[in-house]
Amino acid sequence: MAEILLAIALVLPWPSVDRAERAQRFAPLILEASERYQVDALLVVALIARESSFRQRIRGKSDRADVGLMGLRLGDDCVDGETDPAVVLAPRFNIMRGVRCLARHVKRCGSVLRALNRYNGRRCSPKSWPHSRRILANYQRIRELVEKRVVIREPL
Repeated sequence: MAEILLAIALVLPWPSVDRAERAQRFAPLILEASERYQVDALLVVALIARESSFRQRIRGKSDRADVGLMGLRLGDDCVDGETDPAVVLAPRFNIMRGVRCLARHVKRCGSVLRALNRYNGRRCSPKSWPHSRRILANYQRIRELVEKRVVIREPL
């Protein structure tokens, strides 16, 4: 749990303590979903940071807009066809379905970058889209920062 909280703190250098605390509320859900679907929790943190900046009620403007923490599309197969925004916006539903969907894409596409392309409505293309590249770069940055912090804390 400490590692995920550290990752959230590192990826969201907000001046507002309130925002950081709100983001940390989702750490247990992120860990649970990550363990259940075998997806690195730090990748989930990077994805949520990019999709919603940990704002749980965020919604796009179109009918099939991305909603919630994981930026899920209403009516999509990732949400099992659910079209009720209130259901999809619920943090537990949103994180669990988003991580499950990402895990499926990683398995089908064969790499994290291709899975992120697919997650964002593209094909499992080796061509990386800017949005996917940003998520992957953020993920790599978070991993590096967490590893540095963990190494510093280990006793000699």
